[in-house]
Amino acid sequence: MTIPFGRRSSVSVSGGTGGGYGQVQAQQSAVSFGDWGYQAYVSADPRGHEFIQAQYKARRALLSAGVDVNNGQTTVNLESQGALSLIGGDLYASNTVNDSFAVVDSGGLGHVRVLQENRNVGSTNSKGRLLVPDLRAFDINRLAIDPTDISQDATADVTAREVRPQNRSGVLVKFRVKMSHGALLRLVNEAGAVVPMGSTATLRATGVTVPVGYDGEAYIHDLDLHNEVSVQGLDGRRCTVLFQYRSIPGEIPTIGPLPCREQKR
Repeated sequence: MTIPFGRRSSVSVSGGTGGGYGQVQAQQSAVSFGDWGYQAYVSADPRGHEFIQAQYKARRALLSAGVDVNNGQTTVNLESQGALSLIGGDLYASNTVNDSFAVVDSGGLGHVRVLQENRNVGSTNSKGRLLVPDLRAFDINRLAIDPTDISQDATADVTAREVRPQNRSGVLVKFRVKMSHGALLRLVNEAGAVVPMGSTATLRATGVTVPVGYDGEAYIHDLDLHNEVSVQGLDGRRCTVLFQYRSIPGEIPTIGPLPCREQKR
C-alpha cells in the first residue's frame, strides 16, 4: 500500500505471509533546484535491512549521501550525478541530461531570470547565458526571459521563444537585447515656454519621429554623442535642438530644458 503526502512525498508498506516479512519505505523526491529529498527503508526480514539516504538537487549536480545496514554490514555512500555539455563554444556543468537541453542567451546581460513553461529555472551568468537541462525532445518547449530584469537603457525584440530540440542534443536560444541609448528630452522654445503637447520631434540621424508629451517631454533612442532634433509644432512651425548625450548604464537620463531654435524660412 502506498500513501502519497503532497506532490513529492509518499510512504509505502508491504508484507507477506510466506516468510513473515514486511517492509516500510518513505521517500521524498528532489525535483527542482534547491530541493531536498530523502529515502528511508526498514525491513522486517530476519537478517535485517535498514537504509537511509538524503539528496540535494543543486544547479550543477544531484548530491546524495546515505547509510545502508544489511545483515550486520554497514555501508556509507556518497554520490554526485551530473553532466557536462558543450555548446556555443562554452562548457556547462549541470544535472544529468536525460532528454534534451538548451542554453539561453540574453544578449550578454547577466542576472536575467529565465523561465521554462512560466517556471523560474535560474538567472543568466556574467556572460548572459544559462543552461536549461531538462527540455522535452521533439516537443515544443517555451523559454522566456523576465523583461523586468532588463535594464531601462536596454530593449528586447522578443522575450519568449518556442523550441523543439532533438533527442540527446542541445539548442542555443538567443534573445536579441540591445542598448537603447535613449534619453528623455525636455523641449522649450526660445522664450523658455515648453513645446506644446502634440508636437513631433525627429532625430536627424535616424529619421525616427516621436510625439511630444506633457511638459514638452519626448523620449528618443539611438542617440549619438552629438545629436540634432527637428521639432514641428501644431502650427506647422519648425525649430531645431542641438545637444550632447552621454550613456549612463542602467538609466535613462533626462536632458534639458533644451532650447529649440526656430528655423528661418
